[in-house]
Amino acid sequence: ETGIAEFKLKNILRVVELPPLENDPVPRLCIVYWAITDRMQIQLSPEHQNYKWLDPQEAMEMATLSGVKQEIQIYIDNFMIKA
Repeated sequence: ETGIAEFKLKNILRVVELPPLENDPVPRLCIVYWAITDRMQIQLSPEHQNYKWLDPQEAMEMATLSGVKQEIQIYIDNFMIKA
């Protein structure tokens, strides 16, 4: 979705089983992970229109889905360096 192929996986934040699609009964998993990369320029896949780099607090303020907010909070609580 971003075109970033070189990254270092730091930690898996959450794994969620998604219901199968109506026309495709294959089970689906959504794996949310924390990764780092040196690459700042991305190439969006066709289903996306834009992107924005955010720190975790900004991402929490912009998130509208409860699951996404939970994933950001997991990162904040467990992996963010506390000042």
